[in-house]
Amino acid sequence: MILKNNGETFKYNGVTYTIGGDIVCMEASDEFEGLTGIVLEIRDGEDKETDNITPDIYCMLNEPTTPELIEEIEERFSDSYCEPKAIDEICFDNVIMAPYMIRPLSQ
Repeated sequence: MILKNNGETFKYNGVTYTIGGDIVCMEASDEFEGLTGIVLEIRDGEDKETDNITPDIYCMLNEPTTPELIEEIEERFSDSYCEPKAIDEICFDNVIMAPYMIRPLSQ
């Protein structure tokens, strides 16, 4: 199953995710924690691209704009990849998230 039309919804573990809906990244999203964005697409079943047991939720995240947050995100990615990462090396669109990594802002 692939959902990608604006307004389509998908319920998982009692939480409703909406295509085009605003989300915030939770602590479990590691490097992206605290960033906001929108849901672009949801894939489940045989249409998933990952081997995760949860649905794949594709998100477009808002790039950080304050110098403090930019530095924090760069540090998180640099630590994760064990090499320096600049903000322009980090992808913020079509980021695949599991449901527990994000929370809809409308709920």
